[in-house]
Formats: sequence, C-alpha cells, structure tokens
Amino acid sequence: MIDYGTDASILLYPDGLDLTGDLMDDPYQVLIEDVYKKITCPSGTYELDENTLDMRDYLRASLSGQDINILKTRLISIFDDDLRMQVDVSVAKKTLLGKLEIYLLITPSLDETPLELKITADPFEVRIERTV
Repeated sequence: MIDYGTDASILLYPDGLDLTGDLMDDPYQVLIEDVYKKITCPSGTYELDENTLDMRDYLRASLSGQDINILKTRLISIFDDDLRMQVDVSVAKKTLLGKLEIYLLITPSLDETPLELKITADPFEVRIERTV
C-alpha cells in the first residue's frame, strides 16, 4: 500500500498561492502540489532534494528542438524515484509570447485514472492547471 502523504498546501488550486498552509490529504492534490514544488524549486532547495528544477530557468534560453527533448527527459527523471506516480511529458514548448508550456500526464500508482496538468511559466509566475 502506497501512502500518498499529507502535505501543507502552497497552491490555492487553481487560483494561485495559498498563504494559509492548510494541510491536505487528497491524494491527487498532494501529487499536484509535489509536482509543482519539484519543477519550481532550484536543485537542493525543496527538502534538500537535488532532483528538482526551476522551469523559469528555461525562459531565458532560446530552446531548440533538442533542448526541448532534453527538458522532457529531465522532467521525467525528476519523478523516476517517486513510487506514488508515473509521469510522462506529452508536450513541452515555448510559445510566441515567450512562455514555457508543459503538459504532464500523471498516473497515480494506486489508480489507473491519470491526471493531465498544464504548466505555464513566464518570468513572473508558474501556473498549474488540471486539464483532465
């Protein structure tokens, strides 16, 4: 049996930052929050985890097709050791407005119903939306 855990919320899903820090135990919300933290924290700053990245670092670069593939591989590798879920990156692209859009397909270990998340980063914020 996998315990998805209890976490303090940093997202007021879907409207932004939750300053209350309320605890949550909904498995899907815990996974969404963990995904958000792992892709918005520089390496070593989230629970001293070296296997994180800050998506906003990729905004400053001109991303070639090869760079996008490297980013996809990096994103998948961040979650390789997490037994609670399997993560696949379906799309990663930089828009004409300079935003970075990533679509993640997350399949929780104890449930075959996947989540699809759209993550959009610009220099000022990272937004996460559940699309499925």
